[in-house]
Amino acid sequence: MNHIERIQELHLNLPQMYLNDHFLSSPAPRLQNLKMSVGFQDGSSQQFSALFDGDTPALRTLELSRCPVPWYSFTLHGLTTLNLRFVPSRSQQNMVEFLATLSCVQDLRHLYLEDALASTAGFLSSPEFHSFQKINLPRLSRLLIAAPLSTVIAFVACVNIPSKTELRLDCDFEDGLSLHDYASLFSVLAQRFSTSTSEALSSPTFRSLVIDLKSYRTALMFSPLERDCDSFDLVLQQDWDRNTPLKIRVCWLDTRSALDCILGDISSFVPLMDVQSLHVIYPPVSPATWRTALGHLQDLRYLKLSSGDLPDLAPVLSLTDSTTFEGAEGQSGHTNRSPDRMHAPALEELELHRISFQKRSKKDMDKRPVDVQALGDALATCKGSSGQVTITECIERIRRGRSVQEKRFNMVGRWKNGRFRVVEKHKVIGFG
Repeated sequence: MNHIERIQELHLNLPQMYLNDHFLSSPAPRLQNLKMSVGFQDGSSQQFSALFDGDTPALRTLELSRCPVPWYSFTLHGLTTLNLRFVPSRSQQNMVEFLATLSCVQDLRHLYLEDALASTAGFLSSPEFHSFQKINLPRLSRLLIAAPLSTVIAFVACVNIPSKTELRLDCDFEDGLSLHDYASLFSVLAQRFSTSTSEALSSPTFRSLVIDLKSYRTALMFSPLERDCDSFDLVLQQDWDRNTPLKIRVCWLDTRSALDCILGDISSFVPLMDVQSLHVIYPPVSPATWRTALGHLQDLRYLKLSSGDLPDLAPVLSLTDSTTFEGAEGQSGHTNRSPDRMHAPALEELELHRISFQKRSKKDMDKRPVDVQALGDALATCKGSSGQVTITECIERIRRGRSVQEKRFNMVGRWKNGRFRVVEKHKVIGFG
């Protein structure tokens, strides 16, 4: 570090105590790339001065993780990449100060903010927000924000985001917020897509939807790409490589676990008619829930379910569903489904991963089972001419007296012209 004036790239992973050492106080005139992680506890009241005396005129990339040194203490006018992760609360700026600092970094191309900004709920309701003059980041090509919902709304509303910018928005739940606030997020996004500093944009069309119901928080991820249903991680490098223009994840507390209620609420401010791929984690099992939920997704072609028990999809997907709809014609004891009340009429592929099946015992033969056979029978009656079901690492439970045996299996099946056949099925051996 006696030769800091010669160093162009520096990666530091330090305990907090080293931030006070003199070797970090000398100017770094040639430093271009700085990546720094600090073992820091947010409860500390210690104040830290600028590193390198704030003299970093050549700095192009700045990545700070858990670092209590204010990022804005560096010389930033040439910065092209800023990555802030887990910024201690004492080192965070308010939104107005943050945007003012950011407006001076006109060469910025990549901006990643993960738990770097506090809630701005008060700012959204202030006169200052409504009179705020938007800042420009003309060269920005990638933007990721993982922050409270109000913070994401404020940032998108206060920055002229170029049309070429790829967006990743991860909106965390905040106490006191309602569905109206989520509508505000999509409202400011719609404004961004309808008016741009560089060129006109069309409103985003969401093709994929992931719904995670595994905890007390409901999480949804929207993507304009088809079959973009596997990952909730918005920070993956390979995700940027896919050139995805927009990806959004929203979370809120929802004591109603029914999928139909969630989709009904969301569809009031997010168009769902173009969604073709749906992944539900810990799916609800009620057929009534699925009937209503799939009514919002009439163009659904790919359905993936993972974790939990298999929903009772047989009466939902089958054309011979005996559910009576108002206005349907049929004789007593038999009802023909009206074409406009079809559930998932365009379904082409069903994927099940780590789902538990329940196999019938002899005494339950008169009851409607939730098993592979019933699912195959239902798929055979689907309106589409052909399709495929793929099952991986699923569990089949077999009741024998008072005991229940479990076996894991993989399976591939296909339906075509009213018939279903199993292409392959085998046990999963040695699964932990």
